Amino acid sequence: MWLVVAVAAGQKDDAATYNARGLEAYKAGKYPDAINFFKQAIKLRKDYVEPYLNLGNAYVQIEEYRKAVESFKQATKFAPSSAIAFNNLGLAYYKLNDYRKAIEAYDNAIRLDPKFATAYYNLGVAYVDDAKNESAIQQYKVLKTIDPQLARKLYLEIYKPAATVFGATTGIRLTVGVVDPQGAPVTGLSREDFHVSDESLPQSITSFSDANASLVYALAVDASGSMRAALPQELRLSKAIVQRNEAADETSLIQFVSSDKIETVQEFSSDKNVLNNQLDLVYIEGGQSAILDAVYLAAQSVARYKSEDGIYRRRAVILLTDGEDRASYYNLESLIKLLNRVDVQVFAICMNHGPDGESGLNRNVPKGVKEFLTLLGSETGGWAFFPKNNSELDAVASQLTDILRHEYVLNYKPSSPILAGTYRRVNVNVSSSRLGPVKPAIIVRSGYVVPEPPPAP
Repeated sequence: MWLVVAVAAGQKDDAATYNARGLEAYKAGKYPDAINFFKQAIKLRKDYVEPYLNLGNAYVQIEEYRKAVESFKQATKFAPSSAIAFNNLGLAYYKLNDYRKAIEAYDNAIRLDPKFATAYYNLGVAYVDDAKNESAIQQYKVLKTIDPQLARKLYLEIYKPAATVFGATTGIRLTVGVVDPQGAPVTGLSREDFHVSDESLPQSITSFSDANASLVYALAVDASGSMRAALPQELRLSKAIVQRNEAADETSLIQFVSSDKIETVQEFSSDKNVLNNQLDLVYIEGGQSAILDAVYLAAQSVARYKSEDGIYRRRAVILLTDGEDRASYYNLESLIKLLNRVDVQVFAICMNHGPDGESGLNRNVPKGVKEFLTLLGSETGGWAFFPKNNSELDAVASQLTDILRHEYVLNYKPSSPILAGTYRRVNVNVSSSRLGPVKPAIIVRSGYVVPEPPPAP
């Protein structure tokens, strides 16, 4: 979690003016301009700490992590008592995979501010990635007394999600949706209609189910500033999805803005009134959206869900967003690595009204947004929706839940050896006289990774 320092009110000198201009450019995403302004501020005042911090943050945004390290080092030189400077220095080292120096910097931040929750979280994550889970657990114990919500996030980093695609006894579990050209699910297919290949090798299906399983899903609602025009539609669609829940379904609500504003406003519940009441409290906040972070944490939460009745539930993240990630802590590669391991589908519903909020629903969706949301679906066996008007938006709720209700679950044991940590591509084809001449769309994850053995709790 990065911490940006704002210019203090009332400063009138030229260095402060350049720093303020740099912050304006930074917030607008114009990082090269911001870097030049921060450098001008530093040139005028060599010991001015704020532009060093802000310069480091700007370098991080363009992935110039070594330059970020140098900027944060200067900040710690001129402000040796700044916990924020050491925290940000630690994050820059972390981005360079230099865990030893990152841990040292976080330790200094905590020494300077023993209540600095973000630094404890970052330190715990660094320990996890450095394969030092016992040390990470110590940070979790401290963090529980300071910030329970951050402690929960760290817990999920330490104890990896339980519901994986691969099971030691069942083999690979694939959830497969089959839909016709109108987007309606095709039902009534049998085991013999499905043909599975793993790394291009045909596989024998060991078990098959077309039962209408219960659902457990996280509804992740984007509440960043760019969603202001879409908020009424977003809430209406969210309630329509919740309304289609069946008695045994469990839903959690996640409202997110930036990395430090991802909040589980409602834990898993089957009570529609409770869920709708929480949706009524969702409001737009200022700040840049962290979509990757929200999906990462939502997928972890859903994967770790354990039902009291022990019955298997299909797991999903339903994401409502404009698709424009601007401020995530995790990158796309890290998110995909997680999604390849867990038995969680991602269904993304794009609600993009353009940069001015007046372009109409998904009338001019950037190519990168379409590719990003479509990738989340294809990697997980989910789907991306791009409705163009309120009528299509209303249809999404029924289409999405119909797909989830009428999926097929296939199990097989790969015929070739599996090496933990390696990616394996899968392919599913369907052939049946029931399908007629029209080829259906097959909704299935593109591949999976068998995770390393989890740490003992």
